[in-house]
Amino acid sequence: MDKKYLIYLFIILAILLFNPYPFEGGDNVVYSILAKSIVSGQGYASIYEPDSPPHVHYPPGFPVLLSPLVLIFGLDMAILKLIPFFSSVLAILIYTRLRMGDGKTESFATLFFAVSPIILVYSSRVLSEIPFTTLLIASIYFHQKKQDIIAWVCSVGALYIRTGGIFLVGGYLVYYLIERDWQRLFLSLLVMVGLYLPWFIRNRLVSDTPTYMAQFFMVDPYNPAKGGITLILLLKRLLTNLSFYLFNILPGAFCYFLQPVNPILGVFIIGLVGIGLFRAGPRLRFLKILVILFFIGLLSWPTVWSSDRFLLSGLSLIFPFLVIGIRSLAKSYGRYLIYVLALFSLISAIIVIPSEVRKKAHFLKGDFEYGYSLDWRRYRQACLWIKRNLPPGIIVSRKPEFTYLWTGYRSIIFPYSYDADEVWNGIKGYDYIIIDSFFWSGTSQKYLIPAILKHIKETKGLYRTRPPDTWVLAIRKTVSQ
Repeated sequence: MDKKYLIYLFIILAILLFNPYPFEGGDNVVYSILAKSIVSGQGYASIYEPDSPPHVHYPPGFPVLLSPLVLIFGLDMAILKLIPFFSSVLAILIYTRLRMGDGKTESFATLFFAVSPIILVYSSRVLSEIPFTTLLIASIYFHQKKQDIIAWVCSVGALYIRTGGIFLVGGYLVYYLIERDWQRLFLSLLVMVGLYLPWFIRNRLVSDTPTYMAQFFMVDPYNPAKGGITLILLLKRLLTNLSFYLFNILPGAFCYFLQPVNPILGVFIIGLVGIGLFRAGPRLRFLKILVILFFIGLLSWPTVWSSDRFLLSGLSLIFPFLVIGIRSLAKSYGRYLIYVLALFSLISAIIVIPSEVRKKAHFLKGDFEYGYSLDWRRYRQACLWIKRNLPPGIIVSRKPEFTYLWTGYRSIIFPYSYDADEVWNGIKGYDYIIIDSFFWSGTSQKYLIPAILKHIKETKGLYRTRPPDTWVLAIRKTVSQ
């Protein structure tokens, strides 16, 4: 199987699946706004929030990659998608050069990569997963080429793109420890700590806002009142994530259309990966360590963030072990089983192509709301109404990053508290409020609306969309008396 044609197949599928619309997750907009902060000379700051506080939540690597395009084109999300798109192409190019045992294993692993519906879909989302995966693969490549310094730098670069990249940095340390290669252990630790320390120190100096690592130790990052996690709750988190990824996310990463058999497929895949890890030779020891550390981190992460996007970077690591497991278990007909599983992935990708082609056609016609659910359309319409009809002010909203993207006005999320007075005291000093009708989130209903109802006389309704109703309110101090 010629890897060259698999690269062509991947590029064709990625183009067909390219989605020009902003992904509804807020991270993609935050990354873009951080890039705008960099190129506008405002430092690395959350300029969509009041007072533009220094940003400590996301590492700066991905916004830095976006910044040249933001400098030229502004916050054009469709243009910014070129960064993950070309990163995905670079990723598969490097992936074809990795040593994974023998030539057939490498070809079959590349086949899984080329038709992976998750990798293909995320190749046009302005999120850090694809660039992170590219640096992950590059680090492994240079490690195999024994170009240690470049490999270590790539690992720290990956950590600057995603905090979850700690498993890659840890993988080198564990590998050198097992190999008793004390010189490389010391040098790699020196290089990695030296390169990452400036970001760590900077965060401690500029802000006390919880970072990802701090949120890791919370029971629920979206409800800090629940407190910190205990050993029992951590074990419960591990089991919950294990069930979710094993029976839903992992099988869905290979096949979208056989959901009734997802649990069986998930157990089948992870069983084959386990066999592959056991049967793989010592040459793949470093990859084995990365797989183990990746899944420890994945299963330990707060369950509110469990998603296929967090599995994505691990797929490139498990593909060769999946192939080894299949070939060792079914020597005579293993390749047919690989082709069937790859065909499931390919069909899963092809199924999505017609809707993505329609999205591109509507986008080119100027329909910038096509494909969004009604709740998102109403939210965008409320933002555009504010932009056209209200003077600049600070807006309280559920999705402040999108509010900034569509209004140009700064925005802040309301406090997550069941105490209505506490919520009101946290928002009353601002100018406007958007009450969303999001189907996917109940936080406004739980926290924001009770506070508004209790202080209804201190607000004034300005605008209401068609159902599902999204409201724009003014806080009393902005109302002409």
